[in-house]
This record gives sequence, structure tokens and C-alpha cells, in this order.
Amino acid sequence: MSILSELLEKITKLPLDGQVKQICDSIFNEEKENISNHERLPKGPNIFLSLPVPNKITKKKESEDKSSYLSLEREQVEQYIVSFWEYDILKKSLRRMKVWEVDRNEKKAESILKFYAQQLMYLRGE
Repeated sequence: MSILSELLEKITKLPLDGQVKQICDSIFNEEKENISNHERLPKGPNIFLSLPVPNKITKKKESEDKSSYLSLEREQVEQYIVSFWEYDILKKSLRRMKVWEVDRNEKKAESILKFYAQQLMYLRGE
């Protein structure tokens, strides 16, 4: 049984937002040692998960001046978006560059996270 399946079994009684948040927290705990700059990550009450990605959206050269992140965000109750963010070190600012909307009819945590994972794999070139 996969880790995701085990986690889904434990949280089935929670509302969808709670399920997605719990899974995202587990994913972040697994990935946090691979993240070098935690202070640059997009953060907020509706940002459930942010992970670093190569910059394939704006096609700017990879440099130490820019860092890129992919976030799963709650737009409204049980509605989600996946956002590509770019952090500019020189300007010390974070800017949302692209947004993908998760199907509004999707009401399963597993499918919402699968959509996020597809975007993440695309940006990582997998």
C-alpha cells in the first residue's frame, strides 16, 4: 500500500480542505530537507504546499537572482489552483507568474494532488 493510500485512509472523515491540508503537510515534511531557502517559499493561510522547481515558465536563465516554486492553493472552500511563483532576490519579492485551475468539480483529495503532481513533474522535466 502506498503512503498516499495509507494517509487517505486515516483522513477520510475530514472535509476535503482538511484532507488536502493534511496530505500537503505530510508531503512538505518529507521534502523540507531538500529545500534550501524556506524563507522564500510562498506562504499564507490558503497556500497548502510549495515546492521548488526549475524555471521553465518565464524561460529566464537559472541564476542565483531568481528562485521558482510551485504551490497548491485554496482559492475558495473546496476550490484549488496550482501557481508558479518566482522569487527575485534583488527585489526581495515573490511574484505569481502562472496559474492552473484545478477542475472545480473535483472533490477528491487524491485527484487534486495528482493534478499538482502532474504540473510539478512537467516543470521538473520528468
